[in-house]
Amino acid sequence: MTARSGSRLDARWASVLLPSIALWAACTSLTHADEYAAAPQPSDNPLCTLCASRPDLRHPPCGPTAPEPAGDVIVVFAMRALDLGIRASGWQSGYLVGFDQDCSDRPDGVPTSCTPRSTAGWVELGNGVDNSLATRVIYPLIQDTGTDVQGEINKSLEAGAGSLLLIVDSWNGLPDDHQVGVRLVAATRVVNSDGRTTPSWEGDDDWEVFADRWDPQFPGRNVPDATAKSKDGYVSGGVLVWDARSIQPFRALLAVGAANIELDLSNVVLYGQIMTYQQPRQLINSVMGGVWSSFLASRNAGAIAQVATRCDLCAAKQYTPEVEQLIQDAPDMLLPTSKPPGACDAISVGFLGSYVEARKVARIVPLADVPLSCPNAAPCTR
Repeated sequence: MTARSGSRLDARWASVLLPSIALWAACTSLTHADEYAAAPQPSDNPLCTLCASRPDLRHPPCGPTAPEPAGDVIVVFAMRALDLGIRASGWQSGYLVGFDQDCSDRPDGVPTSCTPRSTAGWVELGNGVDNSLATRVIYPLIQDTGTDVQGEINKSLEAGAGSLLLIVDSWNGLPDDHQVGVRLVAATRVVNSDGRTTPSWEGDDDWEVFADRWDPQFPGRNVPDATAKSKDGYVSGGVLVWDARSIQPFRALLAVGAANIELDLSNVVLYGQIMTYQQPRQLINSVMGGVWSSFLASRNAGAIAQVATRCDLCAAKQYTPEVEQLIQDAPDMLLPTSKPPGACDAISVGFLGSYVEARKVARIVPLADVPLSCPNAAPCTR
């Protein structure tokens, strides 16, 4: 997708949206989500054993060793804060915005699983985390533009101007459950019956979301349908783990204000700590990571510039060549379809969310009503 003003996002991309700031997981089609099968999950390749030689690096925990009682608990978690991992002061220690994807802590900073396009300027992230999108693209760009992306994100989320909802189903409610369902949907706003439109974050919020129907697998339980969903989740020691690698592609949108960046991600994984002793329950340090094709990223250079310039189309035009160069040097991973050894052709990504339990999803809005991108931006005439 090239950067453009006033273009309506195709409904195929719209299963999850945050109007204010979002990670939008989407892969909708003309049929419904339960009318086709996702790619088979590599059951012989569990997440927690991918880097068995480096247990010291940041990875999801393994699932419970013994089957736990099945359950039918459904919990709706609403995102309250999102961290892009762009604060350079935190890169050297305690870095949580992502996870290790190449079984290396990169002691010299430089990628180890493939040949980087540039060997200059790489940094070593704590815990072996890989997040080149944050360090090599977004960070230098906002240094030049002066945009407080992080501040805008959390101010908007706190006020309830759209939120990403993570819904867990078929959970036994215990710290260990060998299989749960997980899905992502996008909320438009709070729609509480008392007229309150700002979330209280006390577990009594009702949300409206983008979805074309309620999921027929859960009749009468207000679970919106989504294509970013699977039964490939589990809870281990209170940590929710969602292995979403079978969702190919895992389409996502990062939006700041009215500007959007579309991402086609691969190898997506999400995990975070469920605070079951708190009421409402919270999901904290929830990492979502994966890789982004450098080819597809380069096609979004103009859109990234729009995000960084808050839909100032003339400024975005000015910064687009810089973004193109940043993307050119950012790849640090191989795509799942690429065979090593070879040149890096994908960019590692990571996002860190904090969620609070909501009461329920009360309404759904058709995907066709997803808002425009940069609808009121003045055209650039120079």
